[in-house]
Amino acid sequence: MAFNTAPPPLDFVAAGLKAGTVGILASPGGVGKSYISIELAMGVSAPGVDSKLLNLGIQSHGRVLMLNAEDPMDVLHARVHAIGQFLEDGLREAVQTQLRMTSLRGRRPNLLDARWVDAISTACAGVRLLVIDTFSRFHGGDENSNAEMADAVGALEVIAERTGAAILALHHTSKAAALNGQQASQQSTRGASSIVDNARWQSYVEVMSEKVATEMYVPKELRHHFVSFGISKQNYGRPIAPRWLARLDKGALVNVLAGVDMLDAVTYLQELIQREAANEACPREAPSQPSEESLEAAGGVW
Repeated sequence: MAFNTAPPPLDFVAAGLKAGTVGILASPGGVGKSYISIELAMGVSAPGVDSKLLNLGIQSHGRVLMLNAEDPMDVLHARVHAIGQFLEDGLREAVQTQLRMTSLRGRRPNLLDARWVDAISTACAGVRLLVIDTFSRFHGGDENSNAEMADAVGALEVIAERTGAAILALHHTSKAAALNGQQASQQSTRGASSIVDNARWQSYVEVMSEKVATEMYVPKELRHHFVSFGISKQNYGRPIAPRWLARLDKGALVNVLAGVDMLDAVTYLQELIQREAANEACPREAPSQPSEESLEAAGGVW
């Protein structure tokens, strides 16, 4: 039967991440993986958004759910607002209807507890992409235990199988990988090898090195504003080339080749830093705290 009938095309949510499977996005802390996950989620949620941000060639779209157990709502609000500056009003409205984000900080979600697996599965009904930020906050197991981490990834697979959603779990790289510049390695993830072995897809984020900065004529003092996003493990589909992303206004990351080249990005960043320094020198009123209504209006956050 398989020889005589052509199979249906594989359904990719983004850049080789297949629907109904589990992927990992790994990097050291503070490099930008949370911003990347939000931008990827926005790109999946509505047509026309991906080309403005990461430019991963996302073709199919649908509802997205982001569960963050690390950051409070005001931080999530700030990230959504920063990214929204690069989108027109129509795109923001489209994202707002399709993307939902919530903070589980302090709730201690646990994938090793069947009740949490059932609750997350129910919340993911009709969702195309689920983002888990971060993986270590969603289990109470020993991160260095292959058996326990296989169970945790297996719980995500249960959710993916029940719902058909692709699941992207954010994770940290090991200290050794970060210190030795090996973030792009498949084995760079922190903890047990079963985490990356059992996932079907893994991506990475790494800061531009001094060597690459010299080769690309980027001033060394600006190299930390540029990160490389690439795929280190991909079980299905054709691999994509790594993307250079520039950290622009308030931390938002934009594909450098999607509209501006590297030198234009350097000039933009230099001007941005000068403006921020001038603004810091001026006295400002304390910002008001966002309400639940303003969070929802900021881009589908609740």
